[in-house]
Amino acid sequence: MPAIESHCGPSARDENTRLLISRLLSDVLQLLDRELALAKLEMKLHVSSLVQVSILLAAGGVFAMLGLLLLANAGALGIARAIGSLIGGYVVVGVVITLGAVLVIGLARARLARLSLAPTQALDEMRRDVRWISHEKERRSA
Repeated sequence: MPAIESHCGPSARDENTRLLISRLLSDVLQLLDRELALAKLEMKLHVSSLVQVSILLAAGGVFAMLGLLLLANAGALGIARAIGSLIGGYVVVGVVITLGAVLVIGLARARLARLSLAPTQALDEMRRDVRWISHEKERRSA
């Protein structure tokens, strides 16, 4: 370092240090901006997947409802003929459909609970960066 000190006075070293710190802060801010952009992109992908699945579920639900109505009506009429009571046939079919609906809603809630919209990859990257910056800060101060 004596060779550097002979060419650069204390004010030049201070200026170089300020420039290095300024560039470091600029790079850190740029890194954080990029990670924020990554988090936004990841969120968009999660939301896009959720929208696609929701549309498919809605379309499937409409078709299932139509088919179920036709089958339920036919089943109720068949059961009514077998037991001799039209209302009894519809009650039996209504109970079966209600139990099926409870099961499907339970499954859907469980799957929905597993979905996460949080940008996990970007958050992991940010945590790693914070750990690295902290480690570097401690290393340089020691």
